[in-house]
Amino acid sequence: MKYLTLYGRLKKEIENSVYGVGTRIPHTLDLIKQYGYSLTTVNKAVRLLENDGLVKRTKSKGTYVLERRPKNYLKVRQEKRIGVLINEHLSKQMDLHVFRKAYQGMEDVCRRTGKANLVCIARDAKNMDEYLREVFSTCVSGVIAYSFYDPLLYGGLKAYKIPAVCCDFVDYNLQVPQVTVDHARAGAIALNTLMEVGHRNILFFGAFQKELGINDIDHYYWWQGIEAHARIRKMKQVRAFYFPHDETLKERMGNALRQHPECTGYICASTTFLRQAKEVVENNALFDAAKRHAVLFADLQEELLFAGNRVSLCHWDTRAMGARAAETLMELIDGNPKQPLIQYMPVDIR
Repeated sequence: MKYLTLYGRLKKEIENSVYGVGTRIPHTLDLIKQYGYSLTTVNKAVRLLENDGLVKRTKSKGTYVLERRPKNYLKVRQEKRIGVLINEHLSKQMDLHVFRKAYQGMEDVCRRTGKANLVCIARDAKNMDEYLREVFSTCVSGVIAYSFYDPLLYGGLKAYKIPAVCCDFVDYNLQVPQVTVDHARAGAIALNTLMEVGHRNILFFGAFQKELGINDIDHYYWWQGIEAHARIRKMKQVRAFYFPHDETLKERMGNALRQHPECTGYICASTTFLRQAKEVVENNALFDAAKRHAVLFADLQEELLFAGNRVSLCHWDTRAMGARAAETLMELIDGNPKQPLIQYMPVDIR
């Protein structure tokens, strides 16, 4: 959603006084020319700035930056604001199609119910105390934390009495409502899919997060589902590899695949691993490419091929996940929670 990217850029420029109080931000046509966006995209971005109380449109004159509103101004509008908390820069998060789809689901609920507007609150480089103060000063009536798993965040939100729902993968240590993928089932059906076409020797590829020194939690949960089902089916030749997304990935995956040519089925936690495996298998005489199949965990619609065979997609609906998170938060705000602490979105094979 390009309008969110533009909104985040303009909001940051206003906060950094690139456009001072009382000055006019670039005209709609100038923004269209500068960024190459459509009129609809620019208007939606500016409307979000208006919702935040940052600018005011004046007919035939332009859009002007306002003084920061006193807190009681926002309190009047509190019932109409839901914060979407992001542990990244907004522009970086918007590059992820899964976030964009989840946000669309949240928007769907807000539009359908007419109860709230969304406002993105990115942490950027702030420490947690600064970030919590910003969230509180925005006077939201509740927040959806997207892929945000810092216990300090939820402790602070509880202290400020701000209802919260966590959306994306699960963290069993967090005592807050969560909407997530059913990782155990996803792992089991991915393994079953390869077994149904005759594979008994299987490799799983997931990400290692160098900056944290741990395997990607989301990918690790998928592997747990695969491993548990492999034990039930008494399969001993199912292995996992975790590699960082850096310049060494191609070499590392090539080595892993060549060391295990007997493994003919592949389960990939992201399209990055799928592309690398595809390149190695299709361009190396060591592999009988036609006998190789792959499963990908992804919320995608397009058909993908691996060595001439269709890639099976272990799929869930990210937009529905965002919608479920918004509905759950609305119930918390209304003081009428109806859902279990952890809600699992269904997964299927396509």
